[in-house]
This record gives sequence, structure tokens and C-alpha cells, in this order.
Amino acid sequence: MLKDNLEYNKEVKPSSRDIEILKENFPHFFDKDGNFLFDKFKEMIEQKDIVLNKEGYELKFLGKSYARYLSSIKTATYVVPHNAHNEKEENKNSENLYLIGDNLDALKHLLGSYAGKIKCIYIDPPYNTGSDGFVYPDNFQFDATQLAEVIGIEEEEAERILNLKGKSSHSAWLTFMYPRLILARELLSDDGVIFISIDDNEQSNLKLMCDEIFGEENIVGNLPTIMNLKGNQDEFAFAGTHEYTIVYAKKKENLIILGLELEEEDIMSNWMEDEQGFYKKGASLISTGQNAPREHRPKLWFPILYKDGRLGLPDKELVDRLYDTINKSFNDQILEYYIDKMEKEGYKVILPFVSKQKARWRWSYGKLQRQLEEIIITETANGISLNKKQRPELTDLPSKKLKTLLYKPEYSSGNGTTEIKSLFQVDRIFNNPKPINLLKDLISVSTSKDSIILDFFSGSATTAHAVMQLNAEDGGNRKYILVQIPEEIAHDKPAYKAGYKTIDQIGRERIQKAAEKIKQETNENIDYGFKTYSIHNATEELIDQLHYFDENISFNLNNPVSPFDTEYAQGQDVILSTYLVLDGYGLSKQAENYRLNTYQAKLIENSLYIIEQGLTSSDVMELVRKIETLELDINRVVVYHPSILFNIHHELKKNLSNLKNNKKVELIERF
Repeated sequence: MLKDNLEYNKEVKPSSRDIEILKENFPHFFDKDGNFLFDKFKEMIEQKDIVLNKEGYELKFLGKSYARYLSSIKTATYVVPHNAHNEKEENKNSENLYLIGDNLDALKHLLGSYAGKIKCIYIDPPYNTGSDGFVYPDNFQFDATQLAEVIGIEEEEAERILNLKGKSSHSAWLTFMYPRLILARELLSDDGVIFISIDDNEQSNLKLMCDEIFGEENIVGNLPTIMNLKGNQDEFAFAGTHEYTIVYAKKKENLIILGLELEEEDIMSNWMEDEQGFYKKGASLISTGQNAPREHRPKLWFPILYKDGRLGLPDKELVDRLYDTINKSFNDQILEYYIDKMEKEGYKVILPFVSKQKARWRWSYGKLQRQLEEIIITETANGISLNKKQRPELTDLPSKKLKTLLYKPEYSSGNGTTEIKSLFQVDRIFNNPKPINLLKDLISVSTSKDSIILDFFSGSATTAHAVMQLNAEDGGNRKYILVQIPEEIAHDKPAYKAGYKTIDQIGRERIQKAAEKIKQETNENIDYGFKTYSIHNATEELIDQLHYFDENISFNLNNPVSPFDTEYAQGQDVILSTYLVLDGYGLSKQAENYRLNTYQAKLIENSLYIIEQGLTSSDVMELVRKIETLELDINRVVVYHPSILFNIHHELKKNLSNLKNNKKVELIERF
């Protein structure tokens, strides 16, 4: 666990995360020693007619290399369940999560189970106004010489990076946000979207940073979000009325933005509605113009099938055969044979033609395969025309009046303050909370009813409140994951005087109060609970013990898990929670007790966890027996190494590698 991560971090460079992604997706471009085969990679790129551009525009700031390094290193923290809270009736089966701790560490833990699964992220990060309390919080573990060596920069630059601590400069803010957004992108699903609230102080820098991390082509919108029609007068007497909501997709071609619910009289006659929301007839699926002929984009020229009011596609193998990539020519003979065959089976075969000239489709085969339901089919005397369903943009909802995400009276910042005051009955318990309806609308247009929503700057927990309210209104089962650092509240603040010592206490209390209010008002059967976990840093003593540990000496002979004991949970539960989220099981599922001979292990799906000490030879033999007789169907045994005696560990390893039924069970050892 921790020792493994600490050992890994010794070799990390700013580009390590990018290299790991390359290895995972393009293993054939690395040799057996892990060296990148650049010439082979370049040859592949050139075959795809991709232009290698030596010039380009990029965002540069002091600390960027360090920010990339921070995104690459593994966390030296562990996950602590709040057992007393989590075992309450309203929480024990909940799939909602509240994590207390640094969100950079929390995001790294979440990657193990939630990478590619988050449909919507909303964050309201510090705006860096100079008065919002933001200062760069890093506790650097290096001096200038060490930092320069680790990330490959000059010592003078390293010294300037170290001086960012405690600062609120643009570079400090960018260094803080950059690694968090890199990890956020990995958590998003391929059809996912991130909404980021920001004001003028860092809006332009945030836009450039998101262009780099998410790709310029994936911007969905940069929305002026009006928070106060009266405005906030500045020193020049200009009344500032709005903030911004910057919106990026993981992959824009996969993103579907739904329409907001509208009053019937607001809907214009040219808008239609299906199960995905509002749409109208958009552009033709056929691309015209100078580059339209199939020779310019041959991969976008293939037949589409039509029968009984539905579209279909030929097999990908046929599509690939139609275009000879070696000779860069079309096999019209195969095409004619295929058309004749399909027409005999009752299909109409549609090809992209404009005025009898060969054109091409606007969408690739893969995108068409995913979005056949997003096409409007029109049969005319001249044949069949295909048009895209034009979904409403965030600033173009189907209404007679400008009913957009730019402004609703409910989006007023004053509404957010009123909403939280009504729950706590305390004035100004939290400064500038976002209004519920803004979050509800963002979540509504971007998610399905079973999506996961993440907010890793959760503040007063408006996101959780909005998710519960929306679920109660439309019968959804959306889940939320919130992360909040336990930021201390100043003693002179109303919240402190009301008994709240840290921001997360306000957030968790708000969720409980909001849940109670929504249940009373709607009586809907939704998930009103949440499980709580803390992210704890390893102490210097624990790290030292881990570094000195070897196979013959346990760092605590009496109880190897006790260094992980906390006020919220025993060491075994802490280690198990950290393992479960790392291994893809998340933090809402529970492992069950599983008895071997006398030893009680933990079982979840196809994994058995051995964490506490006490495993004996008889337990190993019983484990082997159960696996060989298929009484226990697992493929992984995960052990906390310090808890197992050397001879027992050797016996376990030997037996699992020689199972009689040829079953493969992996032994994973962690420190």
C-alpha cells in the first residue's frame, strides 16, 4: 500500500503519467526494456496523414512541470471509514460518498474505482480574488536542489517554485488547479462533462488550461452566468453582474446535452421531443463543398442501410474492404455486389451523393454506429434524406424567450444564501453558496437518471442537495461523490459560533438537513444517506517503519495493523477500505467476513483479503481446498504482508501457484 507507492514515487518524472497512458494504449511502441520506439510511432502517425507541427500555442506558467509531477506521483495517504456514521440505518446501504481531505489525494484514490465512470463533474474552486483566502497550500518535501533534480529544471526555477507556497499569484493558482484537472479528466466517462464556476480573476487562465488538458475541440461553452442583476459596484462604478461557467466534454462527439423542462406555451413549433429531450431538424448528414468528394475523406464514404423505418450499417469489415488503404482506391465492384445483395433482401442502400456527385458523410462509421438514433429520416419522391437531430445548445434552449443557462432569477447568489440560511437558521453560515437551481439545471441537462456526479470542491454541499432534490422530482437514482478539505473556520465567523469548526462539518450537516427536508416535502423513496471517509496522511514514524520493513521483521510484532488505527475505525477497516477503492470495488460496497479454518478473511466478489494477523498453515490448507473444490470462486488473494509470518507467506505463495484444478489465483502482496 503506502510503501509500494513511496517506492514508485522515487522514480517519477513530470511526464510519467503520460508515459503510463501511452504504454497502456500503445504497448507495441515500447520494447521489452520499456524504451519508447519513437521512429515506429512517427511512422504510424505519418501513415494516418497527421501533420507534425513544430510550432504551436501553449500555456506556460511557473510551476507547470511541478504540477505535472504532482499528477504523476501516487498518494501516500490512506482511506479511513467513519464506521459509526456509515453503519447508521440511513447510510449503510447508501451509494453516496463524502470524502474529507485534500482533493488531490482523494482524486488519486477515486481513480482506482471510478476512472471513466463519472458522467458529470461540477466544481466551484477558489477564485483567487485576493480576498477569498486562496494561497498555494503545498508542503514541499524537497529543497531547491532536490526539486530541480526530480523534475529536471534549473535550480533557480526550483527556488521560485518553492516560493509559491503561501502565495496567491496566477502561477500559484494554476499550479494548484492543473494536476487536479488532469485527474478529473481521467475520472470522466467518454460522454462526460465538467462544469467549472469561475470569475474574471482566473477565467482566461482557466480557459487556456482546460484547452490544454481537455483539448480545444472539446469546449462546450463559456457561459456568462448572471448571479446578481443589481451588480456589485467596483472602484470604477461598473456593476459586475455575472460569473462564468466553463464547460468541457471528455469527448465532445459523444456528449448529449438535454433540454431543460419548459412550460408548454414556451415551446416553439419547430422543436420536437424524444426520450433524450428536445431536438429539431439539423444539417444534412451529407457533407458538401470543396473537400466533399470521397477522395478527400475516403473513410467517410460508405453505404447506410434503410428498412422498415430504421437505419443500419454494414459490417465494419466490409467498410474497410471498400477502401483499399494500400492503393488508396475504392473497390466499386464490391460495392455494386453489396448493393445488389441488400436490395434483394428488401433494404434501400443510401450513399452520400449531391447532384449525382460523390460526396461524403459528416460522421464517421464509429460515430454513426453510436448515434443512429440521432438521425432524422425523411422519405421524399426523390429518395431518402438524412439529417442530424440538432440538440439545443446550452445557450439555445427551445423557447420563445431567452430561457437559457445564462440567467434565471433562481440563479441569484442571494438565493443560495437564503437556501442555506433556511436550513441552518443561522445568518451567513457560509459565504456565497451556489444556488440549488443552478446545480439542478446543470446536472439535469448533462446526466441520465443513474449517473454519478462528482464535486471535489464541495464547500457547503449544494451539489449533494441538488442531486437529492432532482432525484425526488424525476425519480432518478443519481449518486454523488463530494470531496472537501477540513478547512478551519475563523473563530469570529457565525459558523464557528454555531459550533462548526471546519467547512466539511457544515457540508455534511447540510446534506442531512436537506435530506430531512426533501423527505418531509416529497416522501419520495430515494437515497437520502451518504457514507463518510477521511483521507489521512501517513505519519513520519509510519513511513520510517515502512522503509525499514523487510521479509523477516514486522514493524509492529504485536499488531501490524495498529499503526492505521484511528478514532473512526480500526486498522483492518482502514486498510481494507484503501484496498477496495484501489481494486475497483469503490467505497459504497462492503466486504463480507469469510472463515477459512480459524482465520476470518474478507471476501468481495472475486477477491479475498487477508489483513489481520493470525493466518495459520491450517487456514492456508483450507483456503486451497475451497478453491480446488470450487467452493470458493476467486481469482485474487490480496494480503497485507506485515501481518503474515514468513513461513506462512511462503506456504501460501507455493500452494496458490500449484492448484490441482489448474485454476489461476493471483497472490497480491502489499505493504
